Amino acid sequence: LLLNPLGYMIKGRAFLRTGLWAEKGKGLATLFPVEPARELYLMKNVEIVEHTKKFLNEIKQKLSGRVSGVIYFACACRLMEARAQNKEKAISDIMDIAPHIGMHLGPECYGDLLIGYTLTLIAFGE
Repeated sequence: LLLNPLGYMIKGRAFLRTGLWAEKGKGLATLFPVEPARELYLMKNVEIVEHTKKFLNEIKQKLSGRVSGVIYFACACRLMEARAQNKEKAISDIMDIAPHIGMHLGPECYGDLLIGYTLTLIAFGE
């Protein structure tokens, strides 16, 4: 399920649900709840290291290349994927764009939905 995760589309943005296993005759078990009758999409996976690098480069550009600090709030599912793909050090190195603190969390909320698998951050310019 890491290759093609399931997700919601909200205002043109993807919010992923982490599938755990399929139960014959019962359906798919997910790490976080899925509302009954909610439509899920089979999403295209992106390469986690390159996607994170591109995202952080965009943040640096918005701050004129000068980032003085970062607070990270990363979904624990990102860490699990990086570990499963043996890319945890690569992700850690890429996220080291400035002095930083942070934590791996459970899901984020959007209205009444619990959303997993995101990287949220606050970056400070100089």
